[in-house]
Amino acid sequence: MWRNPGVLAYPVCMTYFSRGLLPILALIILLFPVTARADKDDVLRYHAEAQAYDQSCRANVVQSTRYHCGCLAAYIYDARMRRDDRDVAIIIAEKSQNCVDKERIAGQNFQRCQQFPRQDKSSQLDFCVCYAKEMGELTRRYDDDMPLAIQRQMTMAQQRCMRLHPDRAR
Repeated sequence: MWRNPGVLAYPVCMTYFSRGLLPILALIILLFPVTARADKDDVLRYHAEAQAYDQSCRANVVQSTRYHCGCLAAYIYDARMRRDDRDVAIIIAEKSQNCVDKERIAGQNFQRCQQFPRQDKSSQLDFCVCYAKEMGELTRRYDDDMPLAIQRQMTMAQQRCMRLHPDRAR
């Protein structure tokens, strides 16, 4: 006997829709709201703003030493694409810890440490490697570029490495 597929499809469809699919769709809509898309002029303006920030960051010796400037610029661009019109300084303050250039900071601190000659070169090398790693990690963890905060980080790194390499303290 022939069945009408439309008659059976409705109850089956409503069963899935009411039990499982409807709550899932509602959850998707709540978690991923539809936002207005930026038009071409906005995208170009946002790109230009991010690019200008990247260039100014690279020109700033302190900032380009501590951060990946392209990473910060990408956060600015992303914020603008999400229609976030807050000041750039606020966006950077929120996201800067994600863009710390730990490797560059470690490299500079290693070079700085090597400038203080000691008789025992092998212990100096071990100490400087430790100091550079600690400074990179402390800078990433406590992202604060105020001179007093940097001095505190340097002291913390020196103390830790002197405990690990006591022969260097002499």
